[in-house]
Amino acid sequence: MRVHTCKAFDEAAAVSYTQTNVTRVGLAVLLLVVVGCTRRELRGQQVNSDDGKTYLVIAESPGCATFRIDGRPWPHSLGSRGVVRAGTRRISCSDGSNEIQFEVKSGTTFRFDYWGP
Repeated sequence: MRVHTCKAFDEAAAVSYTQTNVTRVGLAVLLLVVVGCTRRELRGQQVNSDDGKTYLVIAESPGCATFRIDGRPWPHSLGSRGVVRAGTRRISCSDGSNEIQFEVKSGTTFRFDYWGP
């Protein structure tokens, strides 16, 4: 059995290995940029609504039976979409606990899913 040792071959293999790693790193960075460019807010995610109206979906609950938006009872169930005015909104449990402010942009559906700090 003959073992081939060639410096040029070894260098070509090292360059190929380096190019493969650079490609992998480049793809990982591209993926992070794409994921990072979604319109994710701290309290949820906004997507353009299909009809240009502005909506809110309360997707998670900290244990509330019902909710209030801007001090008014929210008539929609958890996970259901309801029309809201664009701008700064206040959400709370119906008893006034857990009040949080968040921003809803015009023409979007805001999916509220984070009650944490």
